[in-house]
Parts: sequence; C-alpha cells; structure tokens
Amino acid sequence: MTNQYLQAFMDDIDRITVVCDTPQVDILEISLSCDVMITLVSQTSTSYTYQTNLPLPLDTPIFAIVNGEKIPVLFRHIARLPLFDDYFYYDGILGYTYTPEQTEFKLWAPGATQVYLLLDDVPYEMINQERGVYTYTFLGNCLHQTYMYGIYRHTDYHEVVDPYTKAVTVNGERGVIVTVPTASKVPLPPVDVPIIYEMHVRDMSSHIDSGIQHKGMFLGLTEHNTHTSHLQKTGIDYMTSLGVTHVQMMPMADYSAQSVDETQPWRSYNWGYDPLHFNVPEGSYSTNPYDPMTRILECQAFIDKCHQEGLRVIMDVVYNHVYHIKEHSFEKIVPFYFFRRDEYGVLTDGTGVGNDFASERKMARKYIVDSVSYWAQTYQIDGFRFDLMGMLDIQTMQDVSRRLKAINPHIIILGEGWDMGTLPTPQKAMQANAHLISDIAFFNDKFRDNVKSFVSGQLGFEGIIFNQILGTAPYTHMNQMVQYVEVHDNYTLWDYLTLHNTSENDTIRLKRHRLATSMVLLTFGIPFLHAGQEFMRTKSGIENSYCSPDIINQMDWDRAFVYQDNIEYVTSLVHFRKEHPFFATTDFDTIKEMVKVIKSDEQIIAYCVKDLFIIHSANFYGKDLYLPHGTYTLLISSESISVKKWIVGSKGITVPPLSTLVLKKER
Repeated sequence: MTNQYLQAFMDDIDRITVVCDTPQVDILEISLSCDVMITLVSQTSTSYTYQTNLPLPLDTPIFAIVNGEKIPVLFRHIARLPLFDDYFYYDGILGYTYTPEQTEFKLWAPGATQVYLLLDDVPYEMINQERGVYTYTFLGNCLHQTYMYGIYRHTDYHEVVDPYTKAVTVNGERGVIVTVPTASKVPLPPVDVPIIYEMHVRDMSSHIDSGIQHKGMFLGLTEHNTHTSHLQKTGIDYMTSLGVTHVQMMPMADYSAQSVDETQPWRSYNWGYDPLHFNVPEGSYSTNPYDPMTRILECQAFIDKCHQEGLRVIMDVVYNHVYHIKEHSFEKIVPFYFFRRDEYGVLTDGTGVGNDFASERKMARKYIVDSVSYWAQTYQIDGFRFDLMGMLDIQTMQDVSRRLKAINPHIIILGEGWDMGTLPTPQKAMQANAHLISDIAFFNDKFRDNVKSFVSGQLGFEGIIFNQILGTAPYTHMNQMVQYVEVHDNYTLWDYLTLHNTSENDTIRLKRHRLATSMVLLTFGIPFLHAGQEFMRTKSGIENSYCSPDIINQMDWDRAFVYQDNIEYVTSLVHFRKEHPFFATTDFDTIKEMVKVIKSDEQIIAYCVKDLFIIHSANFYGKDLYLPHGTYTLLISSESISVKKWIVGSKGITVPPLSTLVLKKER
C-alpha cells in the first residue's frame, strides 16, 4: 500500500477518517503523531473512522501512521463546525496595508502548513501568527507590483489571488498593490420618498445610436448631452430627466472571464451574477482592463457623476455563491469552510448554480461585512441590493446593516428574500423573517404577481392588491416593501402582456402596461422601475436574457423616441410622488387611518388619501364609480398628462377602460 491511495481527514475535534481510493482488505495498524489514543468506530471498504480519547490539536500539523506510512491529517468537516470558528475567528484587518516604506500582508488560512507571498513571483515565506493568520511585512515600496499567495497543506499546493485584494490584472488573474483613493463626498440630502431605477452599465450605452462615445463603459455614463439622431436623450442625462432618486447598478464588481473576457468584451454579454473578486470593479466596463487602476478610477468617476446629478447609487452585490468553486480562492485557501455541504460532505445547491456561500460561518460573515463596508467608504455607495438574500443568514444581514448605518445612516439595504437553500428557516434572511431585520427592504413579489394578473384582465385580485398597497405582514413597515412589476429577471412587462394577451393590439397592451406602472408609482412603500419599463422595454420574448446579445439587452433608444409620451407620463408620476409627502408614511396603522377605501372589486381599486382620489381600473369597459358630489381637479390620467377641472355630479364618474386617474377634490 502506498500513501497515494490514502488520505486522512479531521472531521471533528475527536474524529479522524482515513479514506482509500481503492477498496482495502483492512488497515491493520494506525496511530497518530500526537499523544492520543484512537479507536475504530466504523468502516466501509474505502473509509475508516476513528475516535480519539482526547481533543485533537488544531494549531499543530498532525499525521496518521498507517501501516508504517506517514499520512498528513487535513482539516475537512471540522471546518464546518462552530468550534472551528471559535478557535480560529480573527477580527482584525486582512489583505494588505500599504505605505511607501512597508506593506503588511495578512491571509487567514487555518490548516495551511506553509504560506508564501509571491510578490512579482518572488517568494517570501509568511509567518503563522495567530488564529490561522499568516503575515509578512515587506520592507520597501511595492506599489503596482502583482502578488499571489502560495499555500501548502502538506504536499497539496495552490496559488491563489487574495480574496481581499483591491485591484487585479486583466481578467482577475493576479492581485495588484495599489492605493485606492476615497471617492469625493457630494453632500446629498436624505430621501424620504426613494424611487429606484435598475440598470446595467453596458445596456445603457451600447445602442449604436446612443450618441455615447464610451459604449458599454463606466465613462459612458459620465458623458453629458448625449442623444440619438432623433434627439432622444440617452445616458445619465436621460436618467436624471426621469426624476428618480436612486439608480441600482446590476453587478459591477469583477465577475468571471468565462462570462465576459475583459480582453475582448464585445464577444459576449453577461449580467454579471458570476462573482470572482468582490472588492474590485469589473474590468470590461473600463477603457483599459490591463491597467489595474483604470477600472477603479472610472467606476468612482461614474458614481461621482451620479452624485453630482443628484442620483444616489445602489450596488447589486452577489455574496450567495461564486462562479467556479473549485477554482475560487475561498475553496483553495480553506477547503470545506466557505461553502455549505450536506451531511455527506456534498456541496449544497440552493442557489441553482452549484454552490452556496456559508455566510453563517464567522469568517465568511466577516468577509461580507468587510466588503460592503469597503464599497460604502471608498466608493461612496449609497445602497446595496443583495442577490438571493434569503440564502444568507439573519445575523450576517444584521451585522451588515449595523456597519453600513454607522457609515451612512441614510443608506438603503434591500434584497431578494426568497425562501431558498438549506439553512434552518429561523436563520434565513427571507421575507417570513422580515421582522428580525426591520431596516432591510424586500422585493415584494406578491405585489408584482398580483398586479400583473390584475392588469392583464384576470379577476379577483383587487383585495389582495389593496392589502399590498396599505402594507401587510410579514413586513413591519412600508419601507420594507419594494413595490415593482418588472425587474431584470423574467419577462419584461411588455413581453409578459404580449404572451398573456395575445389577441390584443399594441394600443390596448400599452394601456395595460401604463396601468401597472402607475400602480407601482402611486402605492406606499419603495417603488422600483426596471430601466426601459417607461418605454415598454422588450427583450423579444426572451425570459432570461442573462447572456443574450446586446441587441436583446440594450436600451433601445429608438423605442424610447417612439414612446416619448409614455416617458413623459411616467416622469409626471415620479414628480407627483415626490411632491406628496404622504407617500413617505411608513407606519401601517397610520396608513390605514389615512386611506379610505372607495371600491375594491369589479376590476377597480379606488381609494382616497386626504383630498386625493386614486383610481386604478383594469376593466375593459368604462365603469361608473361614485365619488362625492363636487368639483375635482384631474391631476393625473393615464389617458393624458394634461391637468383639467372635472365636475362630478350626483351619479359620480365613468372611469375609462384600463386606466389610472388621480383627482383632487376642491374645498
């Protein structure tokens, strides 16, 4: 028997498993290099599990002597146990701390037997100081040098990029020593009535007639006075013209080169939910991905330009998984620690992409909190949208909120609170547990699904929607409810209506579409718009366009020109919402006292707030509605954006088919 067929693993503080690649008749003799006794407790033809009479040491390499052969004992399932966290948790700074005189490097790598800093490929042996942290202080100036870590676990060796690195070479192949300037702070007042607009860096500028020079790049969204040949505004001028308060950026942290190769970015397209380096901007959005500083400075320039224009920036972050686990630094540095596994040691797949980040473990949680704090402080990010937030644990999200609110009390945190994955239900940062993370908002899919059903002509949704308008459990206040009908996922609203209302023409479909968007902007809570929703964005019927070409995903500015009147209508709704502070009311009881229900049946939802009457009708025909006798000013009509007087007699009014009205009763 040779040791190439044997491996030994520490699976608990008092348990070791010897695994054979081929079935063995028996393992006759085994002992450990440390002073403990072992007893065989179970076996199969390829594995032998032993119990020890004393706890095994965690800070000293140990070996199993099997039939005279010396086999290193590697950490395995023990890395998933709370005792591992308790022993190795480190709350200090990781990564590198640079000065011109010296740079200190720190890597958390418990279980490693030797670690080297590879600075421009020159190896420097690091020192194991405490709690599995390896350190090395380089004397002298190493600015702009590349670095990697070479990690030995006995004979097992990997070279990895530092998970805490702030800069990388093209396609994220190596870390780079840089000094990242803190972005300038533009004082922006708190927003009582946030309105979120979701966009993708590349989509906003890639259209051939966008008039934007730096297509697909951060800098493209800093250009002013851009327009099409029809003089349709584009880029940042267009976004500011809508009046929204926040732009939510789909992933702009560095993602896998297998999704988009930074050396030839226009050969493929991706939304960016394939994370690689969490603390570095994506290089395909920069003018020079070969220069590590370019992507950093251009990302900051874009955020700074948004702030100068009064727009706040929300960053879409993806901490629930990585793109390729076997190639990722986390798994190579501390195997079995950063990702969830089932009782048999098999990777779980709650995300649907092959791995689930184990946020509940202390160093994984610390990484997420450190990462968002870095973006908030260094890039002046105003909010974070957590992808598949239900995959993360409540304690992590509470720590995230606490740290971010200390940096910026007005920061917005929102996420997808779907019930996913293998965490115990009470630990999940999902909708049902919203009361445990009350300062974090959730995408309200009940509002989305029921409004889409309502506007497409289905019956019986009025009462359900009214509850979502007024606020309802599991949420504790309205600012936990992100109200939307369209987002980058799934069909656009226009494509949904095309699919579900196939016999109707575009004129009818437009009315239904405008009705749904009106309901988003005239409800309580946080309204959310998908970029292009205001001009009936279509993706040619493709439901999941995450890697579809630019022709599918780009903002079609020609279509914006065609539907200019709808853009003006949506803009008027945005301004109306901002002009009426009652929309900022967050307390459910206060809202219920403030709102008087007029009608909630027969495909009509109508209610009164103070002296305003808000009416949504999905009825295909005109419908009579009783309003108190008097004179009203028609402030908003989905039929027309012009304001006019309206006299209401004793018989009330006839609400136009498929429409929204807002009337103000004159005193």
